[in-house]
Amino acid sequence: MAGRAIEAMCKDKVGSGTLAKGLEKMKTQGIIDQKIWAWANALREERNLGAHATGVDVSMEDAKDVLDFANAICEYVYVLTKQFDEYMARKGKT
Repeated sequence: MAGRAIEAMCKDKVGSGTLAKGLEKMKTQGIIDQKIWAWANALREERNLGAHATGVDVSMEDAKDVLDFANAICEYVYVLTKQFDEYMARKGKT
């Protein structure tokens, strides 16, 4: 579920529905920064373990990390970026 939400965000923002390519494009286009990309890439691997028939069990803690990250990246991309842009525009710093 969390992985699909992030994939949908990637498709919305950069036209890519795959997680790895979408996150890379978002980093390249400056939509996310290096730290968020690094976090996303690390947790993308955790997500893949749970999403595919790997035979590997994903711990509750790791699943929570993926869900927390999905919330954080959506908040950053959709909410905080808009608030920052509005603030900068209001201050004449765009």
